[in-house]
Amino acid sequence: MKKKLTVSILTTTYNRARYLKKLIRSLEKQTYTNFVWLVADDGSTDNTEKLIINTVKKKKLKIIYFKSSLRVGKTKLDNILLNNINTDLIVWCDSDDYFLPSGIENLVEQFDKIPKKSKRKFVGVMAQNIDTFGNSQTFYNPKNMKNFQVLKFKDVQNLIKGDATIMAFANIFKKKKFLEVDFLINESSLLLKLYRAKNFILIKKIVKIMDRNANLSVSFDDKLRYCRGSLYCISQTENITKFNKKNFYNKFLTIINYWRYAFHGEISFINAKKMWKITKYNFFTLFLIPFSLIIIIKDNIENKVEKTHRKFIKNNLNAKINKTKYF
Repeated sequence: MKKKLTVSILTTTYNRARYLKKLIRSLEKQTYTNFVWLVADDGSTDNTEKLIINTVKKKKLKIIYFKSSLRVGKTKLDNILLNNINTDLIVWCDSDDYFLPSGIENLVEQFDKIPKKSKRKFVGVMAQNIDTFGNSQTFYNPKNMKNFQVLKFKDVQNLIKGDATIMAFANIFKKKKFLEVDFLINESSLLLKLYRAKNFILIKKIVKIMDRNANLSVSFDDKLRYCRGSLYCISQTENITKFNKKNFYNKFLTIINYWRYAFHGEISFINAKKMWKITKYNFFTLFLIPFSLIIIIKDNIENKVEKTHRKFIKNNLNAKINKTKYF
């Protein structure tokens, strides 16, 4: 390649030190080394900070470490990471995932295939993830796929069933932000807007392993959390076209849950109605409010709801976030 492209690997983490070890080892073994790891610690109370410091001592990785004194949420930290990017490319990696040794190199080498005149039309490269059992987490039928394809995002969606690794041009995210309304909000609330009119290079090479056992180990039990985040996500991602493609049952469920999230997320009826085009213009949605109220009452009787947005607001007012650059 004429220019050795620089890469930012972005990771937010919360009490995941036991899984971060695998990710760190995988980064130390990368065949492509022109990257910096931006890791944001969301007020972890385990030995995450000690792990990062011990990693720094080995001097194998360039690290920018953000440490929050309180849990402020993934969206808040993702925005901080995005504001600190100074590279050509970015790629996210969750704390319980890890790259194969040639993972970053396999992604970067594809960018040389994008014509200079067409770069503005591309997000970047999308590649395959598997779980620890070797099952694809990305494509429905990877064996029958071409190894290299240039596709529009709408066509990519027909091929993928779940999580893919996307390495993107960093400038796409310039001055862009995830909504900071709760500790968690589905990333699609921002990414779908950025990707909608863009192209991808799609490769079926496996670049990342996802530890699904790790995900299961952090149980959400039966509590209903992040309701405000769920409400905002529906309002941002469920457009009229997408909604109209649903069958009656799924439309019913989406609307019921929307009002449910609005109540538990403490968003007023008027604001919730205005937020989403479906509830703003379709008066049929109002007739489903009684059904939502029945479920809401049941949620409260069963003590099922945790109003996480309250703590999110409080923590964000009081948290201190320190940045340390290790290179």
